[in-house]
Amino acid sequence: MTTHSEKVLLGLRLAVSKEKLSSNQVAVYHFTKGLDGSKPTRLKVTAEGIVEGWVPSFAEVDSKLLKAWLKELPEL
Repeated sequence: MTTHSEKVLLGLRLAVSKEKLSSNQVAVYHFTKGLDGSKPTRLKVTAEGIVEGWVPSFAEVDSKLLKAWLKELPEL
């Protein structure tokens, strides 16, 4: 399955933490685009189901959205 939704990964984390799945049964890959096509990098999933370091592109988008939102806040 491919996704752009962190909710899918959070659901998998919950399934692992509730022992419905083993972390060995979950593989998470981050794909980056390059001149030669897309390159997959496997991300480590802990025994608790947490993706170590989170997904780089998810973190990047979250950071950009948060910064944009903070700029729009009125000054106190």
